[in-house]
Amino acid sequence: MIKNSWIVAFIAFVILAIVVYTFVYNEEDTAYIESVLEERKDRERFLKNSRESPFTDTQKRAFRTLDYFDIDQKFKIKARLEKIEDDRLITVPTNDGKEERYLKWAYAHFELEGKPQRLLILQPMMRQFQNKLSIIFTDETSGEESYGACRYLEVTKDGELSITLDFNLAYNPYCAYSSKYSCPLPPPGNHVSAAIRAGEKDYSGPPEDAE
Repeated sequence: MIKNSWIVAFIAFVILAIVVYTFVYNEEDTAYIESVLEERKDRERFLKNSRESPFTDTQKRAFRTLDYFDIDQKFKIKARLEKIEDDRLITVPTNDGKEERYLKWAYAHFELEGKPQRLLILQPMMRQFQNKLSIIFTDETSGEESYGACRYLEVTKDGELSITLDFNLAYNPYCAYSSKYSCPLPPPGNHVSAAIRAGEKDYSGPPEDAE
């Protein structure tokens, strides 16, 4: 009788643990999805309403929403940092044949679809933007499902030897929306040899001369 009571208690404990774990996990998952959706809404409000938006007035009037891949936490990746101490200056080409200068801040090493990946993290030269860290990259969706030239990803340092790359927040440069803009292109080698079906897709909204 005592043995059976212990078995019943153990089963009840396991069930309770599963319920609690599932509840906490679902809460965290929901909060994460909501935070990504809010980031997207903020970007769309900026594009439609801001004076600094790359959209023309006709684009703003016709604009409804951007196109995105589904949110997938598989593409929120903890990467290993390789800091760069020497030879940090790099010149990055732009889509209109010009150049911009950045500092090479670090390499992010991670694995995706069983393949090792490495992306260069850049830091702007201008003092007012020196706390901003960015990755300019292409992947196996570029030119098909996502914008062909590149996508951008802002990153924040979260440890001495690691950094989180959340590709669900990847977005298009201004030149995806308008030919009037000059946009930095990926440094040599900043290509992910896997399909990152996360973040913003190629722009298919109102063109610059939309009526």
